Amino acid sequence: MSSSEPISAAALEELERLRTRVMELEEQERERRYAEGALDERVRLSTLTHDVGVALIQSGSLQESLQKCTLSLVAHLGAAFARIWTLNTTTQVLELQASSGMYTHLNGPHSRVPVGTLKIGLIAAERLPHLSNAVIGDPRVSDKEWAVREGMVAFAGYPLLIEGEVVGVMALFARTPLSMAVLDAMASVSNAIALGIERKRVEEERAQLLVFEQQSRAQAEAARTRMERILDNLTDGFMIFDETWHYTYINPQATPFTGKPWQELLGKNVWEEFPALVDSMFYEQYHYAVTHQESVAFEVYSAMLSEWFDVRAYPIPGGLAIYFRNITRRKQEDEERIHLLEAEQLAHAEAEAALQVRNDFLSSVTHDLKTPLAVMKGNVQLLQRRLRRGELPDPAWWGDRLAVIDSSTVKMTGMIEDLLDVAKLQAGQQLDLDMRPLQFVSLVRQVSSEQQETTKRHHIVVLAPTEDMTVRGDLIRLDRVLTNLLNNAIKYSPNGGQITIELAQEEVESQLWVALSIEDQGVGIPDADLEHVFEPFHRASNVAGRIPGTGIGLASVAQVIRQHGGSIAVSSGEGQGSTFILRLPLAISENTK
Repeated sequence: MSSSEPISAAALEELERLRTRVMELEEQERERRYAEGALDERVRLSTLTHDVGVALIQSGSLQESLQKCTLSLVAHLGAAFARIWTLNTTTQVLELQASSGMYTHLNGPHSRVPVGTLKIGLIAAERLPHLSNAVIGDPRVSDKEWAVREGMVAFAGYPLLIEGEVVGVMALFARTPLSMAVLDAMASVSNAIALGIERKRVEEERAQLLVFEQQSRAQAEAARTRMERILDNLTDGFMIFDETWHYTYINPQATPFTGKPWQELLGKNVWEEFPALVDSMFYEQYHYAVTHQESVAFEVYSAMLSEWFDVRAYPIPGGLAIYFRNITRRKQEDEERIHLLEAEQLAHAEAEAALQVRNDFLSSVTHDLKTPLAVMKGNVQLLQRRLRRGELPDPAWWGDRLAVIDSSTVKMTGMIEDLLDVAKLQAGQQLDLDMRPLQFVSLVRQVSSEQQETTKRHHIVVLAPTEDMTVRGDLIRLDRVLTNLLNNAIKYSPNGGQITIELAQEEVESQLWVALSIEDQGVGIPDADLEHVFEPFHRASNVAGRIPGTGIGLASVAQVIRQHGGSIAVSSGEGQGSTFILRLPLAISENTK
């Protein structure tokens, strides 16, 4: 039959019959799958109900039982996470007791939810479930970004009610919609959990009542029970001795004081139990109170416990009552206050000392700068008067005056340079050095000759094994170093005497050094000041206020020597003179290249 021939009625009828049969088969398949899914869901929900019931009747704490319930909710309902809160009726705050799934912590921002706040608190306040398969549009879900990010679709929250009263809230989030069967099962589970919470609470209260009843029956007398109850709640430790020094009562707060459980001490003799206390302050004060029937109060340190106590003892009929409290923290705070006060006083003293050092320094600098200025001014005025009188110039006399002025200028310039160097030292800066090969012995002899011209009471001697000792250094800076050291040797040897300068070559670990020592016969340096002589503004105690000085020369010297790669040290004794020793790296002499 060609494609152009019409289809017979019989063929059309058969085709329709086949189409109907296919649709029936498809419907049957859908029904079969639905039935299987419904069966599977019923099985899961049945298992959930069983597991929750088992968890709630098992022994253990309420929190352990509720945690097993949340694990079952996650496992059998495919929830992203599930949580259970219980209501603290005193504070009206829902406290998180169990959390399973993607969140297991109990200390997050939702661990304590006041009734009436957030979606959990609103469920408790309204006593109605909150169910949603559209979390993204749910107005009670405040963090929409979190819901989108985590793919949350459904939320179900149920109040846990006992006779209309809230005992907690159960809630879960899921990434797939929750069916009516699941919601019905959750409602049933919520009732079971509410009953479980109430049962656990009743059991705990019953256990507490049983303990209280047992304790009450153990009391010998009603009056003693009342007294012990009061004493047990004291913040102070308390104990009673009878007339034979046996413990008749000890409250729990006494344990830190005795170092032993109170149950072990009742009926024991204190001096036999703690023989180390015999002849101690405790023994003396307790016996005094009993003998004289007077109360005593004292603070004592217990070496046995390494703590301080405030103790008060009161004679009572048939014995002695003792109150005491641990005051270790107070003692520590008192000691800290004393240390802080001492530190403050020390800082104040140091500040005053620093201020005095500054004032002394400024006074000394002012004096030292005024002296050459006065000399310069005097000579300039003398020259001006002669010029005004028209006196013919005497070249020699004029040369002397100009030499004095030049010498004063050099002295002032050196002082100012030292000040600038120390200022850089204080600021943590390096000096700018012009390093060149120098014949060190020649420089020493030149400076020694210049300084010898300033004194007639001193004799400067230079001893050198050779004239060829080359160092790399800054000529101006090293000149000032030697000038400072020789000037100090002269200034601090007021009775005159010989100043010996000795040079030598030394080799230490394959490094050649020029060693220079300057020894004077002056006042020396006290031992307490030796370690501070190279500190800025420090002056030895035996010269401060007696011999002018600024305390910056040696600091500048030490800085220059360190930047030259050398070292400087001093040995001295008060009244025995001083010896300064500096070392500089020896360079290859230009004459030996």
